[in-house]
Amino acid sequence: MKTTKCLLFVLFFTFTNCVSTKSQSSTNWKLLGEKKADFVSDRDVMNVNSNPTFNKIKIRVFNGKVLMQDMKVEFGNGEVIDVPLKYVFDEGGYSRDIELPGTRHIAKIFFHYKTSKSSFEKGIVQVWGSK
Repeated sequence: MKTTKCLLFVLFFTFTNCVSTKSQSSTNWKLLGEKKADFVSDRDVMNVNSNPTFNKIKIRVFNGKVLMQDMKVEFGNGEVIDVPLKYVFDEGGYSRDIELPGTRHIAKIFFHYKTSKSSFEKGIVQVWGSK
């Protein structure tokens, strides 16, 4: 009986913690754009030309597994930063919140990526920004 109560308490705490974290992280995010990744290694440019400014971005992936090899962000003043993001995103996966140096206008995002051959459709890569 004691074990069951303890297990229920842990499950309840985990559930409420996940719900509160989800609601906090989903506020103030705006879709900046999306691109389809080919099945061969590809380089793409996403034109953002954001009027609002952002201090962090996040990547979401849909339709297939995407192998991200590199990503760069160009700001409105022409400055470019390299975002170390060598990672395999599963379908439905997302990146950590990527902090930008200050609150900035984003002009373009450069990708070097490909959709995994194990996927049936080209992966869709979305970029979200937050203040």
